[in-house]
Amino acid sequence: MPYFERKPWQDAADTALSTASRKTPEDFDFATAARSVLSNEASRKQGDRGPFRCRTVVSPGHQGVIVLSIAANGAGGPMTLSFSSDGLRTQSGREILSRNIKIIPNQVIVEPDARQVVEVRVDIPDQAKPGIYLGNVVGDGPEPMKFAVEFEVNSIA
Repeated sequence: MPYFERKPWQDAADTALSTASRKTPEDFDFATAARSVLSNEASRKQGDRGPFRCRTVVSPGHQGVIVLSIAANGAGGPMTLSFSSDGLRTQSGREILSRNIKIIPNQVIVEPDARQVVEVRVDIPDQAKPGIYLGNVVGDGPEPMKFAVEFEVNSIA
């Protein structure tokens, strides 16, 4: 069964490392930094299928990207997944159509105990209004999956 790997701990790790750069290696408390990262991850309300958030706020006329690492456990043979999306919407009903979403590659073969990287790229239309745009990306295969993606659009073109 494939799974989508999140790395929300990365923000906490980056903060801990920026603090570490101001100290000598002998003065840095790695155990405290590790506890902070794990605590941050445990406090998140996200499931293993999202929502996956674009790390940057995207301006109209620009592109936002989410990179996913897809892995399969060692049981069974290779698995082929084909990806699609039906677009993004805000709670107020604004839309970014599916033609603006590219999933690269749109099909992967995941070998047992291996990983594949997939990018979800969204071209934000010039006329897009500010807001949080949510949608789903579907991985169609022997074990179909659906996971949520989220892109924040600002008002600066």
